[in-house]
Amino acid sequence: MMIPFFVAGCAGGITRGLAGLFKHQLSYKAIKFDAVYFLVTVALSGLTGLGATLALRGMLGGEDAALAFAMAVGYAGGDFLEGLYKALFKKIFSPALARYYEEYLTLEEALDGLSHSADWGTLVHSTIQGVLCGNRQTVDASIAPSVRAFLDWKKGREFQLLEGPEGVERRVLDKDHKYAGTIDLVVMYEGKKGIVDIKTGSSLWDEYALQTAAYCNAYNKSVGATLFERGDARCQTRWILRIDQYEECRGCLAKRRIKEGRPKVRGGKRTCNHQWSPPTGVVEFCELHNQREDFEAFLAAKELWEWYYKRTLAKISNYAKAS
Repeated sequence: MMIPFFVAGCAGGITRGLAGLFKHQLSYKAIKFDAVYFLVTVALSGLTGLGATLALRGMLGGEDAALAFAMAVGYAGGDFLEGLYKALFKKIFSPALARYYEEYLTLEEALDGLSHSADWGTLVHSTIQGVLCGNRQTVDASIAPSVRAFLDWKKGREFQLLEGPEGVERRVLDKDHKYAGTIDLVVMYEGKKGIVDIKTGSSLWDEYALQTAAYCNAYNKSVGATLFERGDARCQTRWILRIDQYEECRGCLAKRRIKEGRPKVRGGKRTCNHQWSPPTGVVEFCELHNQREDFEAFLAAKELWEWYYKRTLAKISNYAKAS
């Protein structure tokens, strides 16, 4: 149970961490790629991940941004799995992500932009989960197109939340493999029980398969079944539910998304005097197969991550592999 101890220990370092992180006006070009990369993972994990980053800067007392980001991504704050696949796999397989960071001049600007994105994702998550739980709630106008798109998609489909409120934001722990995470939804869809991970990005990443395979394994252990055994209580599969929205130019068909505090335009023509349509919501629902292979790949990635950062992890006294 090292996660609760570590998170509890972070609180005392937040003030020192804030001072240590922002007293330097660091540009992206001045930080080595590891640090730049880990920034997006922390921000996408939400405020808890950001708080953990700042706390670690204070706890460790160093000025190495890469160290602090790596620590926060790997184990602190909220969801270890969320940080793991973004930190390691996107770093290796997504050079395009590096270009994303170059759009910001300073570390503070990037944190601000990514914090907006995290807030957006949190709002969509909580609203969709509330709808499925039958809660009466006012939908924020900024995400109304996304919510309408989901409700339209759900009509006529057998998409049922299981376990009531317990099937939402369900925390799972695998004590044997020493990881934990939070499942967005446990549902029944077209006769199959499985977990759903909600994403609000512009596309699907292959690495989601590792994250959800690990969630599924931990869930099935909690109900007394392994990932590869048959049983009524276990989850048979996992899905990604991607919910997004954009405005489209009526002339060149460019798409504009506003999620990071400023508009971002993709496609179309740069010379076009864009005339934007009202926001349109989009839903993509994808089942992930090959659970055994994906879970084995997750364990291999976790081992590799722990090996790569063994010196960093040694600074955490209650981390299981700190020796």
